[in-house]
Parts: sequence; structure tokens; C-alpha cells
Amino acid sequence: MDALETDGSVVLSAAVTGTQEGACKSVGLQDEVTVELVAPLRDRVLLDAFTGRPVQYDQARGLTDRSELN
Repeated sequence: MDALETDGSVVLSAAVTGTQEGACKSVGLQDEVTVELVAPLRDRVLLDAFTGRPVQYDQARGLTDRSELN
């Protein structure tokens, strides 16, 4: 997981490594990862690099209160 930080946003991107050819046996599995930011997220927009769309705060670690992102 990588993060590109600007004054107004944080863009998160992920990559899968160690892939093999053929059908994926792990469909639907998720891993939790931690990304250390240079500065707290605070009021910056959290964006998904794949879609370019904002990530809902409740999707980021299940948080529902923006104050938890400081």
C-alpha cells in the first residue's frame, strides 16, 4: 500500500504481489494494512487511486468520526 500526500488529499494505492496464473482461490478475502502518513489526515480528502473516487471515512478502518483520523 502506498500513499501520495498533498496539502488537500491523500491518494491510496495498493498492488498484489506474488500472483500465480489461474483462478484465484482467495476471492473475497481482505487484508488490513497500515499506512503511515507524513501528516495526519485531518481535513484532507482520502482518494482511491484505482477509481479516483473519495473513500468514505467509515470505510477507512471502520471509522465513523473524523476526529479519530487526527
